[in-house]
Amino acid sequence: DAHGTGYLVEFRLEGGLPVWQYNVNGVVLEKRVFLTHMQNTVHIVYQLVDGIDSVELALRPTVNFRPQEAPVSEPLGWPYEFRSVAEQHEIVLRGSAVPPLRLTLRGEDTRFTIKGRRIERVLYPLEEHRGYQAHGDLWSPGYYRVTLTRGAKSAALVASTESFTTMTVLDSDAALAAEYSRRHR
Repeated sequence: DAHGTGYLVEFRLEGGLPVWQYNVNGVVLEKRVFLTHMQNTVHIVYQLVDGIDSVELALRPTVNFRPQEAPVSEPLGWPYEFRSVAEQHEIVLRGSAVPPLRLTLRGEDTRFTIKGRRIERVLYPLEEHRGYQAHGDLWSPGYYRVTLTRGAKSAALVASTESFTTMTVLDSDAALAAEYSRRHR
């Protein structure tokens, strides 16, 4: 988000995959983003690197189900439905042919708080730079919280249009190792 970019201290590629490092008042976090090969699944992985023994991270997923070629100013679809069973969450745009977005958060002490809200006039700087319509609305069902512990396993938000079984067949660490291996080959 716009607030997080002010804390960005490093960006690098590891095996061709992006890694962002943030320093928030001495607390150093890394974020990795990668796609699972041959799936419509993204993993957003967070790890506490330095500065404190543990920290609680809040993540708020936001959506606007629209065609890829539509401008970001496309009116927000409605109504969205949020479904939750155990650690599996799903966002559906009722009456739409767009597939549901399935979400799960893996990590230590994870929880989801339902607190839906509309976020208006989000700026898309790249669209603005290209001279396109650059503001659009998003909807969020609520937010996740997860505890990150230095030296412990990372936490990962996994989002997909695949089934829950397909998207979670590998945990994020195993999926990342498989992607590095695939790229190396």
